[in-house]
Amino acid sequence: MNFFRSLFSKIQNVENANKIIRDCCNAILFLSVIQFVGLLLLKQYVNFIDVFVYCVIGIFVRIHKSRVLSVIFFLMAIASFVVTLLNRLGMESSGGANVLLSVLVILVAIQLLRAVFFWNSYYIVEMKTKKVLILSGLAILVFFITTYFGLAILGSFGEQLTDEELSNLSGSLVFSTFLISIIFPFSGILPYSRGELMRKEELLAN
Repeated sequence: MNFFRSLFSKIQNVENANKIIRDCCNAILFLSVIQFVGLLLLKQYVNFIDVFVYCVIGIFVRIHKSRVLSVIFFLMAIASFVVTLLNRLGMESSGGANVLLSVLVILVAIQLLRAVFFWNSYYIVEMKTKKVLILSGLAILVFFITTYFGLAILGSFGEQLTDEELSNLSGSLVFSTFLISIIFPFSGILPYSRGELMRKEELLAN
């Protein structure tokens, strides 16, 4: 009940935001374990990339308070909810069918977004335009390189797969490399991608 009440309550201070971020990231890692076990039981190995992305988000948002990763997690939560609804309606066969779990993931994503953006509004994160352009170029480069080699490796197994399986795997591969290409440059993994932090009071004093 406290969790649902906190969805609509104001975040009081940066310590409160830090606690929410920490709790949400722990929830994401816990959900990753649940999803991993579920995919293992359903033998949907292609969707393991979602588990990997959730783990990366849970770890690096907690450390670097990345707005990019928190937005990605929110979009993934929405997409997962849509797929789950389609599964329940019999219009889709991939993914899970637990609507309640999907709603819970969306609520966690909303809380994480609120806390991360509050934290970044307290610690004003400066990232110069030049740095953003360089990181965007790196993201595009990573996307093309990983997609090229991924499709090349997938093509080597083409004779062992049906056209439908090959099409599904290719789509999953492109989506996965797209996520990785965004996560790698903007998550804070690279020291260069981390903005300079300044408190509001310090900025006003200057």
